[in-house]
Amino acid sequence: MAAISQRDVRAWVAELSAQGLAPATVQKAYQLLGKVMGAAVDAGMLAQSPCRRVPLPKVEREEMRFLTPAEVATLAEAIRPRYRALVLVGAYGGLRIGELAGLRRGRVDLLRGTVTVAEIMVEVQGVLHMGPPKTRASRRTVGLPRFVVEELAEHLAGPGDAEGFVFTAPQGGPLRVTPFRGRVWRPATRTAGLDGLRIHDL
Repeated sequence: MAAISQRDVRAWVAELSAQGLAPATVQKAYQLLGKVMGAAVDAGMLAQSPCRRVPLPKVEREEMRFLTPAEVATLAEAIRPRYRALVLVGAYGGLRIGELAGLRRGRVDLLRGTVTVAEIMVEVQGVLHMGPPKTRASRRTVGLPRFVVEELAEHLAGPGDAEGFVFTAPQGGPLRVTPFRGRVWRPATRTAGLDGLRIHDL
């Protein structure tokens, strides 16, 4: 660790950027290294951290896109019928795609008109992982408008147990985001006149 200089860290950051990593990813990698080096300083292993005054790539904040109720309705009509409720719950409940993919039937309370976000589904290098949301604040119970609850009730009318997923892949099984985005989401957004809309924009 003592052999790592500030110049080395600068070169490493520049190399990460040159590899095409997003500025936010480069910053996170640098912050992680900074914490490791800071801990080494605290433990008396280093006199000072080499992570000092290192220029980092600027993160450009993308302007958020917000759909109107009419646009949400158009998208819900354009998407495959089995994902109509997904669009409405995402838009009116504020659930992210990992939260929608990980939502289980037992977390839906149709009488109270709520869904509880307690698990998320993420895919890492082709392997699906279920786990709790990233932060405690992300674990929450969300109220839904009555018309969304009615759509959700119709969606859940078929057989299924409490541990089953609310939204599944076209042939059943867990919903994988990458195929869903390419085969279902993008064609629907084009049909709805919302080409370029990200799932996150819901």
